[in-house]
Amino acid sequence: MYKETTYSSGAMDMVAGGGVDWRQKLTPQLEALGIEVQNPVLMTNKLLQVSDPNEARWILRRLAEENQPEYCRVMEIIERQDIEAVERSNFIITYWVSHIPTYGTVGENWVAANRKIPIYCVCPAPSYVLPHWFRYDIYRSGGKKFNDFDELMEFLKQRKNIVEQNAHKATEI
Repeated sequence: MYKETTYSSGAMDMVAGGGVDWRQKLTPQLEALGIEVQNPVLMTNKLLQVSDPNEARWILRRLAEENQPEYCRVMEIIERQDIEAVERSNFIITYWVSHIPTYGTVGENWVAANRKIPIYCVCPAPSYVLPHWFRYDIYRSGGKKFNDFDELMEFLKQRKNIVEQNAHKATEI
């Protein structure tokens, strides 16, 4: 079976619960399709040796205020590990909520678009709420916008069937 890897991109700093909920709900569904999920919440928690994303946010805020050199060292690691995870991905899933400020998400999606790693964006609002640069990055990556996670999962199931059929045909030749 063909294995794929994805990265779950979306707001963490300025969202209640640190962006955990949608990632926890979606991950088992993706894994059932044989898709490995790289979760930046878990990656950051592991780096900071915590289990609670709120604790991770508190640590980073405290470092930013009290020890800028250490804060910059830690943030450089976080940024690098996130970008490397994007680069390892066959596609990325971005959850975009227009009223929540985010910055890392923008950088991750820009990297994906430049590398032609499809961006599958879930945005419950109409497409016109997406910033033009972001919409352009979705299109140029070969990605697509979805209205909800159910729509995304239906697409990924169909996509998986096509990929596996093509892989099976290639082995027959």
